[in-house]
Amino acid sequence: DTPQVEVGYNLSEKYWRQGYGYECCYGWLKHGFETLGLERIVAVAHPDNTGSWRIMEKCGMQFEGMEKHYEMDVKFYSILRRQFLERNAASTAAIC
Repeated sequence: DTPQVEVGYNLSEKYWRQGYGYECCYGWLKHGFETLGLERIVAVAHPDNTGSWRIMEKCGMQFEGMEKHYEMDVKFYSILRRQFLERNAASTAAIC
């Protein structure tokens, strides 16, 4: 138990590599920062789960290092509200 807010997702293998994981992660980050006003969101992934930690990186989350989480070694990622909003402002400007 920590005061941190964690984002997570778990998809059936038949839905892998279709963009659903990214949409879930991005949607939760957007809701957390824009609607709930959170300052920081974290996520973890097993080191062998390349798809999961690549989704986190694609959403702008930064790798902070390896940690123990529920007795397992995991890759620990986080993103700050400011980072998320700046990244999305730049993406929106590039589209317009």
